[in-house]
Amino acid sequence: MPPIDAPRSRKGLDPALRPIGREAIKAKIADHRLWLESDGAAGKQAVFFCCDLNGADFSQASLRMASFEWADLQAADFRGADLRGASFYRADVRGARFDHARADAIMMWGALGQDAGFAKASLADAFFRYAQLERSAFDRANLTNADFADAVFDGASFRRATISGVNLWCLSLPPALIEGARANKRTSLNVPDGFRLQSADHPDRWVEFKEGKVKEIDKITGMEV
Repeated sequence: MPPIDAPRSRKGLDPALRPIGREAIKAKIADHRLWLESDGAAGKQAVFFCCDLNGADFSQASLRMASFEWADLQAADFRGADLRGASFYRADVRGARFDHARADAIMMWGALGQDAGFAKASLADAFFRYAQLERSAFDRANLTNADFADAVFDGASFRRATISGVNLWCLSLPPALIEGARANKRTSLNVPDGFRLQSADHPDRWVEFKEGKVKEIDKITGMEV
């Protein structure tokens, strides 16, 4: 279990990075796919611990349950990849692209993720605790029950995202950065009283926020439901 008092910066903590060539990356991806397809009977799980993967291309790759812990993944391309259950513990994913990725239950504990892109990604039950996500884009992403506890995400955008069960109370979020999002009664937002979003559970209702409490409003009658 990671310590609760996680540092905000990795400076002075990073293990030495290991270089890895393009062909070695392809071989690991192929072995990992075989490992998945054979339920572990063949191939080998992809482990990129502390690898220098700056700018690497993992787009469309099958990397469910792969390990990228402590890796340098700045500007890496994961668009359309299957990353369900993959671990990016303390990885550096600044500027990386995860658009359209299948990344449910992804582990991003303590990751550096400034300016990363998660547009239209599936991130249900994702774990972003203690991550640094300033200016990252979660537009149109599915973030149902994602954990952002103690994360830093100033300037991050959640336009038209699904944020059911997500606690973003610690973020003072300008309405423009969450325009069109869908929420439910378990969503926590630090927004002005009376602020409304579309209900993720009932398309014919609004979710209205007031003093930390959420209520559903019928769109036609305007009455609380």
